Amino acid sequence: MCAIDPVEIDQNWPNELKALFLIHKFRWLRSAELGHLIWPRSRNFDKYSQSLIKDLADRVDHKCVIVRALPGHKGNAVVLGAPGVRRLREVGIVAKTGKDWGTINKNKKWSPPQTWLHELVSNAALVDFCRLGYRVVTESQLRAAGYDTDKLPDGLVIDPKTEDVFWMETERAPKKGDDKRHLARALIKTNTGQAPKFGSYRANRSLVVYCDEFKDDRGYAIDHRASVIKAIEKLARADVKVTFGKLVMDNAASTRLILDEVMIASSKVTHRLAAWSTWVQSGHSDSYVLTVDRYYIEVAFDKGRNEWWYVIEDNYVLRNERDMRPKRLLEGFVETKAQALRTVAGHKVWWPQQMAKAMPTTQLK
Repeated sequence: MCAIDPVEIDQNWPNELKALFLIHKFRWLRSAELGHLIWPRSRNFDKYSQSLIKDLADRVDHKCVIVRALPGHKGNAVVLGAPGVRRLREVGIVAKTGKDWGTINKNKKWSPPQTWLHELVSNAALVDFCRLGYRVVTESQLRAAGYDTDKLPDGLVIDPKTEDVFWMETERAPKKGDDKRHLARALIKTNTGQAPKFGSYRANRSLVVYCDEFKDDRGYAIDHRASVIKAIEKLARADVKVTFGKLVMDNAASTRLILDEVMIASSKVTHRLAAWSTWVQSGHSDSYVLTVDRYYIEVAFDKGRNEWWYVIEDNYVLRNERDMRPKRLLEGFVETKAQALRTVAGHKVWWPQQMAKAMPTTQLK
């Protein structure tokens, strides 16, 4: 597999080379998205981009790009032509022509692939993240690098401040049954540190991008947000934090991404807390203790920090040979009592495979 790098351009390149490189990395782009990437601070980004694309497409015997009109007044898709591929190879970039993106019927009428709207939302969202200062890796890059996992993200988004890596899923059409569960499991795995590694990147945050503009086959609105939340609530064994990105498409040259972070409450955690009905107040009114099988749980308010402290200890395992106290499996501070309770109730020690592995070793007297 090849190494993957975020979509970044060499600022010393001429604009035509920047454009070819970006079209290659995203597979295809409209003039608006291309303009935002090359002229991010200019109000005339689309005007400049259209002029550059026209120049690249109209050269006699040297058509570096191919321009295709998208349905539904969504603008034009720009893909690489063979001369554009050769130009990139001159600077050491291996690219492929986009002439086979879509199909041409017997009447020589071109149609985009069925996935074009999905790709449009993904590309527009990733470009918006670039404008906000994030680094991105496209699905096209991941496929070109040869990754063959159970599920590829629609993109990776890297926060420049925290270095958190977001696994991006794009929701365009309604999902049912296995497809919905497959998506939910990918987001849950990412949230619990189990996402596959791509080069030096392993996603640790979940991101869902959607657009309310599109309808289902019957013409009804699709509530992607509610659908994803419901699927995760049902499958997750602990609460899952997901960032939702709503893409607003004002016109072919303008999109806006509205971000919103949500903590999705696992129904399994909710049911577990309902079953834990024997909490005992210990010491003072703001300390609660519970023993479940071999595990000791405590949740208490720390007045010094003005936060809630939580802990899970294994009564059958010592910390070490010198410290004869029970081993601590989980400990931390959160803002509210409800957060503390849901944190301890969502710990992996309660997951079925973990409970099966929990065999007594050194029992405390």
